[in-house]
Amino acid sequence: MNKRKRLILPPLVVLGLVVFAIVHHFNGPSFYTKSPLKLSFAAPEEREEFEHEEGTESENPRKRFLYEFNKLKDPKTGLIPEGIRTKELHYIETSFRETLPLPSKANGVGLPGAANLEQMTASAFYNRGPFNVGGRTRALAFDINNENILLAGGISGGVWRSTNQGESWTRASKLDQHPAVSAIIQDQRDGHTNEWYYATGERSGNSANIESSSFYRGNGIYKSVDNGVTWSLISATAQPGTSGTDVVRNFGSFTLVDELAIDFSNAAGTEIYAAGLGKIIRSTDGFQTFNTVLGANNEISNMADVVVSSTGKVFATIGNQFDNGGAGQEGVFMSDDGISWTEITPDTGFDEELRMELSIDPQNEDFVWLLGGDKIMRYTVSTDTWTNRTSGLGFSTNVRSGYNPQGGYDMYVKVHPDNSETVFVGGTNMLRSTNAFSNSLERDQIAGYGNTSNGFYPNHHPDQHVLTFLNSNSSGALSGSDGGVHITSDILADDGTQFPVTWQSLNNGYLTTQFYHVSLNRWNLRDPILFGGLQDNGTYLTDSEASNATWSFIDGGDGANTAYTYSGIFTSVQNGRIIRTPIVDNNVDFNNFFNVSPIVDSEEREENFLFINPYTYNPVRPDQFFVAAREKVFYTNDVRENPSEGEWSEITSTALNGSADQITAFGISVDSEEEVLFFGTDSGQVFKLTDLQSLSGNVSASKVGSLDLPTGYVTGIAVNPKDGDHVIVTYSNYGIVSIWESTDGGDNWSSISGNLEENPDGSGAGPSIRSVEIMPDGNGGSYYFVGTSVGLFMTQTLDGDNTIWEQQGADVIGNVVVSSIAIRPIEGRVVAATHGNGVFQGNYDVGLNPEIFCAVENGGQEFVLSANGSLDANTPFAYQWIKNGEPIDGANNSELTVTEGGNYQVRLFISQTESALSNTVFVNLDSEAPVLNSIARLLPLEEETSASSVLFELTFSENVINVDVSDFEVGGDVSGTIAEVTELSSSTYLVDVSNIGGAGLLDLNLSSAMNITDEAGNDLSTAIVSEETYTVVDVVGPTAAISRLSPANEITNQAEVTFQVAFNEPVVNVTLDDFELSIGSVAANLSAINEVTAGRIFSIEVTEIEEDGLIDLDILITGDIEDASGNGFAGTITSEETYTIENIITSIEEDPSYVGDVLAGPNPSTGIFELTFPSYFSGDFSLVIVGLNGQKVTDLDIESHVAGEAVEVDITNSPDGVYMLRAEKNGKFASVKLLKQSR
Repeated sequence: MNKRKRLILPPLVVLGLVVFAIVHHFNGPSFYTKSPLKLSFAAPEEREEFEHEEGTESENPRKRFLYEFNKLKDPKTGLIPEGIRTKELHYIETSFRETLPLPSKANGVGLPGAANLEQMTASAFYNRGPFNVGGRTRALAFDINNENILLAGGISGGVWRSTNQGESWTRASKLDQHPAVSAIIQDQRDGHTNEWYYATGERSGNSANIESSSFYRGNGIYKSVDNGVTWSLISATAQPGTSGTDVVRNFGSFTLVDELAIDFSNAAGTEIYAAGLGKIIRSTDGFQTFNTVLGANNEISNMADVVVSSTGKVFATIGNQFDNGGAGQEGVFMSDDGISWTEITPDTGFDEELRMELSIDPQNEDFVWLLGGDKIMRYTVSTDTWTNRTSGLGFSTNVRSGYNPQGGYDMYVKVHPDNSETVFVGGTNMLRSTNAFSNSLERDQIAGYGNTSNGFYPNHHPDQHVLTFLNSNSSGALSGSDGGVHITSDILADDGTQFPVTWQSLNNGYLTTQFYHVSLNRWNLRDPILFGGLQDNGTYLTDSEASNATWSFIDGGDGANTAYTYSGIFTSVQNGRIIRTPIVDNNVDFNNFFNVSPIVDSEEREENFLFINPYTYNPVRPDQFFVAAREKVFYTNDVRENPSEGEWSEITSTALNGSADQITAFGISVDSEEEVLFFGTDSGQVFKLTDLQSLSGNVSASKVGSLDLPTGYVTGIAVNPKDGDHVIVTYSNYGIVSIWESTDGGDNWSSISGNLEENPDGSGAGPSIRSVEIMPDGNGGSYYFVGTSVGLFMTQTLDGDNTIWEQQGADVIGNVVVSSIAIRPIEGRVVAATHGNGVFQGNYDVGLNPEIFCAVENGGQEFVLSANGSLDANTPFAYQWIKNGEPIDGANNSELTVTEGGNYQVRLFISQTESALSNTVFVNLDSEAPVLNSIARLLPLEEETSASSVLFELTFSENVINVDVSDFEVGGDVSGTIAEVTELSSSTYLVDVSNIGGAGLLDLNLSSAMNITDEAGNDLSTAIVSEETYTVVDVVGPTAAISRLSPANEITNQAEVTFQVAFNEPVVNVTLDDFELSIGSVAANLSAINEVTAGRIFSIEVTEIEEDGLIDLDILITGDIEDASGNGFAGTITSEETYTIENIITSIEEDPSYVGDVLAGPNPSTGIFELTFPSYFSGDFSLVIVGLNGQKVTDLDIESHVAGEAVEVDITNSPDGVYMLRAEKNGKFASVKLLKQSR
């Protein structure tokens, strides 16, 4: 619809924002700042308890995998391309160089003071944390010579080093070195302790860039010779011809490494082992050379483990959940030299294990422990016997208590260095047994979840991956989990309480968190609040811009999508559980929260929502809220009412019904004539819903761009804040074109992927696109940002496939996955959330870009419009509100209460510098729909008529606009055409109905496409108060128009032509005998008649034309053609076209390039034709189908055709009519005429 923006909201209480005046004036206006939010945080266990009560499961690696896999798979193959991570990194490294749009600033905080406003520049990015939250850590060790030196590896965040036992950390591996750290080890032999190794590639759990089986592929082993300060790739371990981040096309020996082990008893060389991909690899020279010593013939689907005793005895496991092949090796093995192996697998109990973990008892190396998915056993080397200790393990299907390794995602077994009876097992929780798991009586849960409570264990985190004991204090231990790194000084503590062991977090700048989503306040300058959902770690918030600020826990589970509006903070966990925490009187109390999920039951949520489920708000009126679901969008017009299940309305579409599509992304206009919602799905469909301000009840959205856009997973939609018809859609799948632009509101789309695709068709090593934002640059243009699997990119110039995207913050953000982007246009702030290294912030030169961010009806007769605020005491704002283009006297606050309708904008001032005008909001205090009071007969006045045209007069209840012929249709028993609409006044219109055919009732109806509104933008009611109709007495015979059909040109050399005869009303008894060629026409034959449109349009074929001259078709009046009233055709021809034959080709066979006819059946058809070609057309050839107007309908390249086989073509989406098909091969052709009839 073509309507102005308006806001109509139900009555509600306006939440005030505290405003303080600052003594600073120029030319009269007062300058203001706003006070920051006051935050009160809930205890973590309270939010975790709520999560548990709602039935939300803990982090689920399998569900996470399926979610990520569907985002990344190539739609053509259903698989993630082989080695795509390293391919895309190589492509970026060789194709891109960072180009910042303007010089950088050191402080990374954008807007300067008012005096220097004209000098605003882009800032360098800096990391904002979370300083105190760590990400998943599978690799962790301390320096045996100095326990203050710790090295830890984030699974997608690289190697980090601390020199003060975790009080602070520095990234040791470079941004271009592989960040998927799966194991790390120090060479503890004398003279070698400066040598460290780290392995890459995670088999289970990573969602930064999973492969077809959740693989985050690595490429080799890295080594440090300076005690972990710097690292270099051992080139022999990378795949041939590659470096650590070069193209990897196949699995190599070190693509996925589960464990590293060194034989410290061997002083010669460096005897080091790597376990992974169902194999054990051994090297005696630090991986300069190596051999597969176990599982050389195995498949690559299972995991492996390896440990070495102090005397050099080697133990290893290879999983058996997946088939290792006929010559494969699997189970548990032992070797005295690492070369020759003896299988020692227990006879029973370990029949189907993806992963089995080992631990040698440091006190008694005759004991070796084996942990499986739900079993634990101890092996005695000297007697070659196994003892089953599973009864004391406490396996549990409840991840919150007991042992649960989540399918091998999190598991280890460790024996205390001083006590063989004290054994630790890691799964979701850490368990300690002081009787070697002989029974469960002396088993305690000492980390992970809180066991009997629903929250986390204090100062720890679920999902255990690594445990190591300090040499200086064997009771001291380091723990690596999904929550980073933790330490305890007494892992043996047992005071009889629920939490016997005290842990301390060492996540102090250990920047390895994996964000799914991030949010900031879109409107308020210098609002420091930033929060987001983290994989494995819930949702955290900071209200400080310092990079070392402490972030506060505000929600649990796998942190998911978030939102920040003037009235609330929204968080969510996996499978769409959404929590709203209200903002009341500028206070946020996270103890006061509401579940606003449209579906409450956890099983139903899992069925209807994505693992990480999107939602959004209308940026013009943020109380309107939208939640993605399967085949629909839930919405509410006032989320402040905390709607629960059953209190949400639905947006659906016929194109979604039965599709099983999940809604995956939203985009909403900020400045357009309408507020428009776009949303996309996991199959690539994009939908549009207009007039959001009038949303009520269940509604249907329209599909857009179906012919242009690819099949794939829509990850982002951005609507230009300055142009609501300008939309960008991004896709995350590999193998397709990823970034698309529409400049006409979604009707047509074109690629703007540019240099982010290796090949124009989307194939190759172009990255996956995860997010998109558009930010005005203050000069009439925009910054366009995309978050990708290899970093953040920006352009200011969109030029189709020639678009040049420039990498941002390459030396800070690097090539990590940017999963989410948040912007604040008023100051040019950009926040990039990464999946591996936290969040980064920068600012760009934008001048001042004001937005009216909220319009709230107050008491039903008022609106409160709100403009950007400033939280910076050095940068206060002054305001000038504008109505219908004119300043409003005295309206100089950040809020404006409106009691009159009109178009409203705001202009901001900093010192003596003024901004551009904001977006326009049309305020409508008239919420009543106009009504069509009457449809009256005007000409003739009498009800009964035999006229072929009539005139109605329409009277509306008020002035209306957008009234034209498309708003009406003829109803009743007769046919007719809406010929003209004439405006007598703004509330009175005349409607002319002509070409009336048939007899009976004629009434005038509103069409389904009716677009009539009042001047306030309210849609016309479909009810009609009073209506008069005509009764048509049909005494007029039908008329006809004769036109050329094929060919379309008058002059032709063809020996066959086709006419089209169109009657003005339905007729019957039309046969070929009713036609003849006029006197003066050359000799020819009327050979066929086809009914194109039932009773109305016919095609007449004229063949056997043998000479030049006139071909003129006549309709006989002696026939029995008549209309439905029995009126016969009297010979009235309203228009007529003829053919002139010149230089005739009497037979197409005379054309030496013609090789025969194409057979088509059925013909006519509703649009699908089965074609059989002459035998000449075997192999490759092309065909084209054109309409009689010469417009191409389709063209196809047929490859490897077998003569005689049918080829199907489909033109069901084309209008009814006659089409010409022509097949060509090597200059020869064949053809056939196709007739499409829908009915």
